[in-house]
Amino acid sequence: MKKGTKKGVINTPCEKLLEKTKKVCFIQPAIKKEIAKGHKGYTHKLLGVPEDFNLSDAETLLQKVVDTPIGQKFKNPLKIGKRTYLVTTELKRHVNFALNLIRIAEGKKKK
Repeated sequence: MKKGTKKGVINTPCEKLLEKTKKVCFIQPAIKKEIAKGHKGYTHKLLGVPEDFNLSDAETLLQKVVDTPIGQKFKNPLKIGKRTYLVTTELKRHVNFALNLIRIAEGKKKK
């Protein structure tokens, strides 16, 4: 949790997901580990979007990153963030993790 926030206040989508699911989900330990490492907002930094921007609104961008082969460039379908992206292994790994969180939180299955 951030300094200066009240105890028990849910701030991030990861914390919301942890609070929402009562039983232990396979991804919960990974979320806790990423938060503990201080990787909060790292996917936003890789994509070049502001931290207050909700990544669930950019699902087309995230899916395009996953669909593009590693080492290839593609144009951003959205108006926010960088214009072109070079897909790296690290970017693909973080985006895939974000997509999994979004789909679990919304209750969607993979296409």
